[in-house]
Amino acid sequence: MSKILRDLLIVIASFGAIWAAFSLIPWGDAETSLDYPVEKEEELGEILIESMEVQDHTAFIYDSYVDSVVVTIANRLMMNLDSSEYSYQFHIQKTEDVNAFALPGGHIVINSALLEFAERPEEVAAVLAHEIGHVESKHVVKRLGKEFGIQLLFGILVGGDQLIINEISKSATSTYFDREQEKDADQFALDLLHKSEINPMYLGTFFRRLKRSYSTEFDMEMFSTHPNTSSRIQKSFQFANDSTIKNVPLDIQWDVFQDSLQVVLREY
Repeated sequence: MSKILRDLLIVIASFGAIWAAFSLIPWGDAETSLDYPVEKEEELGEILIESMEVQDHTAFIYDSYVDSVVVTIANRLMMNLDSSEYSYQFHIQKTEDVNAFALPGGHIVINSALLEFAERPEEVAAVLAHEIGHVESKHVVKRLGKEFGIQLLFGILVGGDQLIINEISKSATSTYFDREQEKDADQFALDLLHKSEINPMYLGTFFRRLKRSYSTEFDMEMFSTHPNTSSRIQKSFQFANDSTIKNVPLDIQWDVFQDSLQVVLREY
């Protein structure tokens, strides 16, 4: 074998080994499977909430009555949540987007427009149950770990660069999850609603009305990040029909709450 041919084979073999290392070994999966303790998740969530408020000038609503109603809705779910590691915190931001999203460490942000759009508190409960599903399955921190790397997420806890924090915040608030994660969060929500004696059909009624109201606005975030809306609506109704449902209405005067929310929003 000539020296030129031998050298060529060595080069080809070297490139093959490099390709195998980066293509066949699941570097990203290994990284995102590293342990990220709950207390660190909570710290990260606090940093992102602070970044939203200070850097993005997010208008978080602080009102005792509005907060108490959201807590009442959330408590029905919390009472039936099995052995969670998280101490949930619910934040209301003033915005015209009908949406809600989960952040690391049990932080859930609810847009004021969602509270205005919902026809009853049980619909809000259904959306919150879905977001709780994302938290309990660690979908948020897994997605951020895959995108930025677990080590970087650890790094910002000890004084990370504000530009990096801003980028992580933008990604965390984008609410994008893959289809399987959305499917898992939906199933979690339906089960939790059932256990909480809230009819799971309210997840479907909320999405159905949302779809009808915004059917021509294809860039609406709630739809662009929640694929297969029709099938999800159908599943919630099927779940309700196939289960022995005991529906205990939440003791909230929803029209009074929404009127009060309008007053509060004018102050922000």
